[in-house]
Amino acid sequence: MAAFGQHYGLRVVERRHLDIDPWLNWERIVQADFPGAKSLSDALRANPRAALQFFVENAIGLLPRAWRQIVPARYIPWGAGGMAMIGIALWLASPRPARYSNPRRTLRENDYDTVLCAAILLLPPTLSIILVFPRDHYILQAMAAQMFVLGALMRAAPWPLTRLHRRLPAWVRLRGGHWGPIAIAVIFLLVARPLPIVAQPTWASMKVVHALPPVARMLESDGGLCTYAAHQCEAAWAWDVPVGAHFSRYLDENGIDAVAVSPGLLRTVAIKESASFNDFVTTASEHGWTRHEIPPPAGDAPIILLIRSPQAVTK
Repeated sequence: MAAFGQHYGLRVVERRHLDIDPWLNWERIVQADFPGAKSLSDALRANPRAALQFFVENAIGLLPRAWRQIVPARYIPWGAGGMAMIGIALWLASPRPARYSNPRRTLRENDYDTVLCAAILLLPPTLSIILVFPRDHYILQAMAAQMFVLGALMRAAPWPLTRLHRRLPAWVRLRGGHWGPIAIAVIFLLVARPLPIVAQPTWASMKVVHALPPVARMLESDGGLCTYAAHQCEAAWAWDVPVGAHFSRYLDENGIDAVAVSPGLLRTVAIKESASFNDFVTTASEHGWTRHEIPPPAGDAPIILLIRSPQAVTK
């Protein structure tokens, strides 16, 4: 629900020209348009028109203006195309009465399972694109799965090039319809271009966090630093800090032994308006907290990670 809410909020903020951060205020936006919704099914029941509009925009690749240059999906219907490919695969693999079947357009009996498994593999990333957003990590998964589906269909039903196949010399002909997957692989190699060697700020962040002392619970707002830790680490979110709470006391009461001071954390309302947070950052080293500078995953301002030593005492 959080992923749906944040990306729905992204569209709403641009469409209505709101001056709020949709990543941090998505719950307010969702509750305004989908009162009481706690799941996607609740959102559909509360406001089916808004939910369906969001799904259709995702399916056809219509992106917010701020994302059109950074997401490889502008006006490319990854969601709709994926569902169409799944439908074609299921239609071809479904049994038909003998009077309606065409031997030249019917899958080989032993290839039904291959086509169905490939279609099932394509379903999760396609649903993620439609229900959440056409993010690049969903698109890459969908592209790989679409190649599996297309290869399985071409191997199972090579009828489009039957005449060409028959004209080839016997020693060139590929048995079992394997020409389809091989053709896809060749085309992919011809059109694919290797990425240039560039700086990898996320990889640099991962290496630094992985080498840090063990952290049990980390307060952050960027989502992911705990994942890079070498030991078990639980994330505590900055937007859960009550407005007006004494920051050091909140850390003690919630067993937090690390604080990731980043631009995102400083934009959080409870942190931005907290004088006790400023006092904590200023005097942290005096009370046993160690300071570690982490290259930012996004490549902008560095993240300062404050880690509590076992003997640290906060005020």
